[in-house]
Amino acid sequence: MSKSSTDLTSQYQIPFSYRLLASTSEDLEHPLNSLLSGQRGNGWLSSRYCTYPQLIYLQFERPINLRQINIIIHETNIPSEIKIYAYNPSSKDEYVPNFKRLPYIYVGFIKADTNTRSNFKLREYRKIFIDINCLYLKLELGRNYMNRINI
Repeated sequence: MSKSSTDLTSQYQIPFSYRLLASTSEDLEHPLNSLLSGQRGNGWLSSRYCTYPQLIYLQFERPINLRQINIIIHETNIPSEIKIYAYNPSSKDEYVPNFKRLPYIYVGFIKADTNTRSNFKLREYRKIFIDINCLYLKLELGRNYMNRINI
């Protein structure tokens, strides 16, 4: 199971509205919409024995200039990497029939630590600095690192 929490901020560190459109799977006790709560609680977990990669799709209320993404990675359910993709329509009247099939642009990726040094007791907090205009964001979470706790 992959687990993640996200915090998205615009150019001037101002939080803004977004909605979570879909994920490829979710655990019943850790649904995708728990990422909206803003609390450092349960967060999202993919379903147990899911296929990889796991995808999360977000849509902002309007096109924005995204400058930073903050991600908190679970202490035991740790994706090996998180790839980031963005899409910005060419005009505000552009019709989007299926957000999953948009021509997303690859923005970059992060590699998570295996967390063995802390004996799986700490969460990893990552600030990702980017500069991209977008309306949609796609996060692609790679297969989890295997450890004695998440088997």
